[in-house]
Amino acid sequence: EARYPAPLRDLEDAPAVLYTRGRLPGPDARTFSVAGSTYPSARGADIARSAGCELAGAGWTVVSGYALGIDSAAHAGALEEGGRTVLVLPMGIRSFELRPEFERFRHELGGRIVLISERPPNEAWSSRGAVLRDRIIAALGRALLVVEARPDSGTMITFRHALRLDRPAYVVKYRRSPPGASGNRLAIRAGGLPVESMKALRDIARAPELPTALPRAAQGELF
Repeated sequence: EARYPAPLRDLEDAPAVLYTRGRLPGPDARTFSVAGSTYPSARGADIARSAGCELAGAGWTVVSGYALGIDSAAHAGALEEGGRTVLVLPMGIRSFELRPEFERFRHELGGRIVLISERPPNEAWSSRGAVLRDRIIAALGRALLVVEARPDSGTMITFRHALRLDRPAYVVKYRRSPPGASGNRLAIRAGGLPVESMKALRDIARAPELPTALPRAAQGELF
């Protein structure tokens, strides 16, 4: 169908059917995916929320998986800034429940909050559904930001999908990595583009074209 999200066609195993609530991003939509740990450091959660704000403020639609931690912080940041966000669900769309911290945005469901799932509508959460949705998160965004990742995490799966799809994959580089970001350095070595400061993240959000190289941050600006 014409409404099928064009970026998903880049996947070899693109979902045959999508269940949605709200208007899907159009073919020219500026979509930016964010991924990270379910139990991040306070610093990581703050970076994710700020990233959601910066991206939404620059006109991006923020895409993430609605998991606890980094995903939820990025969704919240986008909504607080007045932007749109896409929740890629690991369960059926009828099994979706809005968590208490998002209750104030309930009236935005189907509007600024878009739900997408490939799972049958009444299917409950499953680890398989969570892993499969990672490729959709990577494909829907024109780029990906990894905030905190463990080496064997779903975030790293999303990161590898982004590389295979030739999406710019930005990775937060910490001065002192929190435990939940032990995979960040591995991602940078594998081809991730290091983001060392909030200024660099702001520059990415506001750039007319997504940069493939970033200047080194000043000592006082480092994450």
